[in-house]
Amino acid sequence: MIKLGTRPSRLAMIQAEMVREKLTSAIDEEVQVIPIKTDGDLSDKYQINLKSAFTRRLEYAITDGRIDAAVHSLKDFPPQPLEGLDLVSFPISHDPSDYLITDSGIDLFQLKSGSTIGTGSARRKSLLKFYRPDLIVQPLRGNVDTRVGRYKELGMDGVILSAAGLIRLGLKTNYKRLDPEFFIPAAGQGIIAVEALVSARAASVIKGVNDPWAEIRARIERAFLKKLGGDCSVPAGIYVKVQEVTAYLKGFIASGKSLKFSSLTGKLDDAEGLGTDLAGELLH
Repeated sequence: MIKLGTRPSRLAMIQAEMVREKLTSAIDEEVQVIPIKTDGDLSDKYQINLKSAFTRRLEYAITDGRIDAAVHSLKDFPPQPLEGLDLVSFPISHDPSDYLITDSGIDLFQLKSGSTIGTGSARRKSLLKFYRPDLIVQPLRGNVDTRVGRYKELGMDGVILSAAGLIRLGLKTNYKRLDPEFFIPAAGQGIIAVEALVSARAASVIKGVNDPWAEIRARIERAFLKKLGGDCSVPAGIYVKVQEVTAYLKGFIASGKSLKFSSLTGKLDDAEGLGTDLAGELLH
């Protein structure tokens, strides 16, 4: 039996079930999903270590043998795993873009001046303020389905959320997809990753369901984030478009009210190098 750990949120459980189904179709072995509450789930305050809030307790569960592997939203994964652990598979990816959710499903540039948009993301806030400085941005946190239900209750005109999360939850909303080449996503957004002890049998089994294209994106985007020295709380983003043996990258980083953008094209034989180079351009 392989035991997969995950956060207990509805989206996390759906994602773990997606990985379980992929594994069970590939191996003749039972796969069990085990929910484990993380610091991010246990705290209603955000005075926590965001670099590990949604991952560390899952990692401890791997090292003490309660689970064999942990299923993560790659966007939430910290720059460095615990010693002996690593991301061994990237089995599933979806659209990395963001959706603008409103009653009417209108575009960002059709919103009336003074409209209120909810987000808990520094990246999304920076992009909103850059493209629409006339909008009011208010904090809105919680699980994806919670935010979809709450933005109207709080008197907001809309909320920006990950396309992948909404797709996986099957939520029916009026939305406008924000082109990821201009509203640049977070590193790892839309990718599901699996972490395990590198030396464990489970790691080699789980590698068998890896999506090589998702892995290429993950390697580029993780290297980008590592060079910036950040995590999902950093106001920065990266968009990667893979075409045969090359990749087009576009990224940004915010500093105060100013945003710096950069782009490059390179060969895929050095995925990490591409991400590092893009981040380096933004830092200079």
